[in-house]
Amino acid sequence: MGLFCIWFVQLTVELKKSDLIRECTPPAWRKDIIAGANQKETEGCVKNIENTFKNYFITSPDSKERNDIIVCHGNVIRYFVTKILKVDTMA
Repeated sequence: MGLFCIWFVQLTVELKKSDLIRECTPPAWRKDIIAGANQKETEGCVKNIENTFKNYFITSPDSKERNDIIVCHGNVIRYFVTKILKVDTMA
């Protein structure tokens, strides 16, 4: 029989809502994802995602480690991941 230890850590999380982070469909290579996409909405989506990326994906301003949790739509997450990996956002 093994010994299991469970640690409970109380975290203080400050919730912030951002109008920049909202569901949208950025350009993608898959035709089924962008089928029927409105060009103006797609351009607005990319503008919002780029602004969000510039605001949240930054180096910590001090030596303290900082972690943020961003909750958003899968298409937006895909775009962020491609930006972080420095690959084409259409990937």
